[in-house]
Amino acid sequence: MKSKTIHNISFGMGLAILVYSLMLALIYYSSNFYTAFALGSWLVLDWVDYKRNGNSILGYFYNHDHRDAFFVFFLLATFFAILIDYGYGVRLSGMWTWVGYETPEYFRMYLVMNAAYILSMYELFRVVRSYLKKYIPDKNQAHFRLGRELKHALLLGSFIVGFIFIIIPFYAFILRTNLLIEYAMLLPFLGMLLISDGITVFLKGQSIISKIFRFNVLHISSLFLTVVIGSGVTEALNLFGGEWEYLRMPFSQVQVLGIPVAVFFGWIPLVLGVISIVNLIKHLDYIKDNKIRV
Repeated sequence: MKSKTIHNISFGMGLAILVYSLMLALIYYSSNFYTAFALGSWLVLDWVDYKRNGNSILGYFYNHDHRDAFFVFFLLATFFAILIDYGYGVRLSGMWTWVGYETPEYFRMYLVMNAAYILSMYELFRVVRSYLKKYIPDKNQAHFRLGRELKHALLLGSFIVGFIFIIIPFYAFILRTNLLIEYAMLLPFLGMLLISDGITVFLKGQSIISKIFRFNVLHISSLFLTVVIGSGVTEALNLFGGEWEYLRMPFSQVQVLGIPVAVFFGWIPLVLGVISIVNLIKHLDYIKDNKIRV
């Protein structure tokens, strides 16, 4: 089936699913709206990306040569989701809860919602970037070169720090205390970013973090708007649907419409982390397809 046909079909399906999810949240106040919303949003944004740029992540994974990449992506994304969301967020720290969730709902979330959410954020970033590039040049404002030894030291440091960040919430289990856990829970998201981006750089791919430090205005602006749009729409819809509740957040008394402000700051490493995962998978696939020695 041709790429254009696939994208047109997926757009029709995505739009129907998206409208259905909005009805669930806004009309029926259903606490089971977000899986449909994430899936519908991804498919619609994927179509917009295809129309604007001639390619998309759905088209990439649909290509027979890249279907194994989707399997790797799914495994990696599911691992991080179960560890950080359920293991740390729900069970260990009790920082949030999924309202009315039993085993079937958790299976649905980690098998469908999680992957769809990550791909929707990736596509949102690409779509936002494609609109902004008409007005903002894609160039670094800061220019510097790192020596080979310094670069290797930074990469090694990013792996070590990233790994420590991912496992650090375990102190709550080992020490039997939740002291400062609401602050420590930011670190696994940063760890996910550091490890994914670090591996990408080690394999000579493009770094998300590097573009930030080199002050690429297009890149930074696109990430910022992705966070604002993604967090704003998602958290606003949840005010109606109530699929999740925040139970313990830093500075929880500081809120916007009943949502702790810390939630919006937490979206920053979350979005950066999930985009870095997709970048890593695509770069690994590029290395495999081109038989590049690393």
